[in-house]
Amino acid sequence: MLNQSNVMISANISEYLLEKSRVVHRGGEECNFHIFYWMNAGLSPEEVSLYKLQNMDRFR
Repeated sequence: MLNQSNVMISANISEYLLEKSRVVHRGGEECNFHIFYWMNAGLSPEEVSLYKLQNMDRFR
């Protein structure tokens, strides 16, 4: 949930069961996705510099 300033103020976490095969291996046609791509995309250039992050396009 976001407040009026679009700042996250709460979240809901659900359990999700992963298939063992998807955790330790990915198929040839499958892409890997990580929540940190989304988190990084929302940062300002100043925050990226502050946290010493790199351009995420480099890792795709």
